[in-house]
Amino acid sequence: MKRIIKYWGPLVLYLAFIVWGSLTPMPEELPEIWEIDKVYHLGAYAIMGGLWVRAMRGGEGIKSSRAVLLAGSFAFLFGAAIEVLQSFVPERNSDIIDGMVNGAGGIIGAIIFNRFLSFMGQSSRRRI
Repeated sequence: MKRIIKYWGPLVLYLAFIVWGSLTPMPEELPEIWEIDKVYHLGAYAIMGGLWVRAMRGGEGIKSSRAVLLAGSFAFLFGAAIEVLQSFVPERNSDIIDGMVNGAGGIIGAIIFNRFLSFMGQSSRRRI
């Protein structure tokens, strides 16, 4: 149980944060600047992709290449689902480009965090 909480807990909390932030009505006073908006999407979903890889590699023992593929796929599908759901929320807009940026961020984050975990694993083996 500790292992599940350790590896999957941060991901579940982060997913809940993304859902809350994405599906609550947006305050009117916030300006919408295209370039900055896409950077936020990319960064948020890159973190998500990294958390997916962490959960799958550490919590489930899934090999790195498969973890990246699954993490990127889940992040992409989650981002697409959020964009569809936003079309039903007042003061929110659904945007296919946001969905693509979400997926790209998830894949990028999964790849980067996977490389980081692989590097840390190799480094610790060399010290022994």
